[in-house]
Amino acid sequence: MSYQSVSEKFLVVNKNIHRALIGHYDLYKKVIQDGHEYYVLFHRKGTPVSHAFPEDLFICESDIIYPSTQSVPERKSIRTKPFGQVAALMITKDYESKILNNPELDIQEKIELTVHCSCQVMRSLFQKSSLAENDFEMIRQVGYSFLGFTELIFQENEAVEILVKNLMGCSINEYNHSVHVSLYAGILASELNSKEVLKVDSQRLKNLYIGTLLHDIGKTRIRPEILRKNGRLNPEEYEVIKKHPLYGIEMVESADFPREAREIVLYHHEKWSGGGYPFNINYQSIPVLARIASICDVFDALTTRREYRQARKPFEALVLMKKKMLGAFYHPYLDVFIQVLGSGSQD
Repeated sequence: MSYQSVSEKFLVVNKNIHRALIGHYDLYKKVIQDGHEYYVLFHRKGTPVSHAFPEDLFICESDIIYPSTQSVPERKSIRTKPFGQVAALMITKDYESKILNNPELDIQEKIELTVHCSCQVMRSLFQKSSLAENDFEMIRQVGYSFLGFTELIFQENEAVEILVKNLMGCSINEYNHSVHVSLYAGILASELNSKEVLKVDSQRLKNLYIGTLLHDIGKTRIRPEILRKNGRLNPEEYEVIKKHPLYGIEMVESADFPREAREIVLYHHEKWSGGGYPFNINYQSIPVLARIASICDVFDALTTRREYRQARKPFEALVLMKKKMLGAFYHPYLDVFIQVLGSGSQD
């Protein structure tokens, strides 16, 4: 039986990405022996899977960050990020080589690891009540990484379906939700561009990613008991929630962010026919990227499990948005969103 001491850093593996790690990395279980913490090898990389996986598994951080050909001194030269080196892949050039262009990973694994790493980056931000310049730089870098990820998605025939299935059903932690909305928005915007419905160049797509990643950042100023209430909000609580776009724009006003990214933070809850918040504007007054964010925001909320209800299947969510909520959205963008999800939304 192989043990590793805590001299190496071990990271808990999200149960939703077990599949991505089984084929390429060793997985460990944590054990306590004589008052000391150790990690015992549970599954060796490259071996057949013949057993059920428990809830808590760990991966040695260096196994993900560094290729096996690197020496230990080279490993030590890498600067450690405060939120973990695996998550830091999303804000370094290593993302392209370690995940995006890694020939050892299939499209499912690339999607799962991209989502996992970017969610961890966002988690570090949503634990704060204010943002510093280095936090804004992290967001810019994640947005840049997502540009390459979007190109990858459209190169694979089944990638959109895989992405939808990978994102749906997860808990709606604000940081997870922001990543999901950003990825959906990138897909929709790219399809709008290909259909010549809306011109979306790489800079505009990056603005979209930045804005959607931060669209709910104002919720960090709302009391946790309201955000995590196990049931529907009462009118007073809902009024508090409705302030989060205003809180959000206050938090990002010091950053050198593009106007379109700021508009997403401020206007993503406005409705096409009116009745949204915080300003109750409608129609052409709603900026185009905020219209995209609104569609993706609602779709992810509907297909994600909440404390008081189960997640809807994608097809059910799209039917609800088309038939019951149509006044909330800009119709041409919603129609393209429905089309781009394709047959995978039927499941």
